[in-house]
Amino acid sequence: MTRRRNYGTIAAMLAFLVVMLTTQQACAPAAPSGQEDAGGAAAGAKATLVPTNTNTPKPTPSPTPPVTPDLAKLGVNTEAVIAFLAVPTPDAGLTDDAAINGIAASAINTPANGAVARADNSVAGGTTGDDTTPAIPPITLPPLIRVSIATLDLEATQHFLEAHGGMVTESLKQTGVNNWNTWAEMPPTLLPALSRRSEVHHAFVHIIYEKVDIRVSQHLIRYAIARSNSMTVFQDDHGITVIVEATLEGYDNARNFLERYNVPITHSNFSSTGIQVIPPNLIVPVSELPGVNFIRRIPVARPEVVPQSRHRGW
Repeated sequence: MTRRRNYGTIAAMLAFLVVMLTTQQACAPAAPSGQEDAGGAAAGAKATLVPTNTNTPKPTPSPTPPVTPDLAKLGVNTEAVIAFLAVPTPDAGLTDDAAINGIAASAINTPANGAVARADNSVAGGTTGDDTTPAIPPITLPPLIRVSIATLDLEATQHFLEAHGGMVTESLKQTGVNNWNTWAEMPPTLLPALSRRSEVHHAFVHIIYEKVDIRVSQHLIRYAIARSNSMTVFQDDHGITVIVEATLEGYDNARNFLERYNVPITHSNFSSTGIQVIPPNLIVPVSELPGVNFIRRIPVARPEVVPQSRHRGW
């Protein structure tokens, strides 16, 4: 009787323990999100979460307003360069300098990055009619041009140029004069912003292409502007008559170069007279050949001015 009573007590205690364990599991706190329990329930809940994008979209920067050059501070040759900068080109791309010191991005999209003026209307990167003739190169501005600058604050002007790829090469200040006269090499695209600086009195371009006469350089620029604006250019489509100053090796290099582009040699004594008709797009490349010293325009023959006394028979 006592043994049965003990069995009953033990069974009651076991039942009580089972009830207590069940209650504790039901009241246990839920596992934190992201932790897996033994049954994988938390893993299933995590798979249904939608991630939140915490990256804040960057605002689109507003375009830099164009800089209107102060033409009163620029010389005749400089105005031609300014006009060339404004020519739209289909293959020009923005550069990191597009926003320097308020310089217009449109000024960077310039013929300096590849003008479309071509002597034979060919497409850049193609050929001029067959597989052996190279494509006519575009007329471009050089990466640096030489400019004379009159400035009241040499240090400020020098810092501006050096910050944007230019540099002062010479400077002098005469006794009793307030401004400094300086020579500088600078990217052409700096001209509009340079002319707007308060300390700059004037900025004149004297040399555009190192080995090309300034008159010929201006002619090339006007030709490129006309071509890029879809204007008809008649007399220069076939070439410009120039004088090539070179060594004997330079004349040979120029002759071979022109023949590659199917350009006829104007005179058989090319190496003696230097006179040659060259397509506008090829003048600068010819000037850069070894042995070529300079390319200049043929002087225009002007009629003799008869003194008034001879008209009257005196």
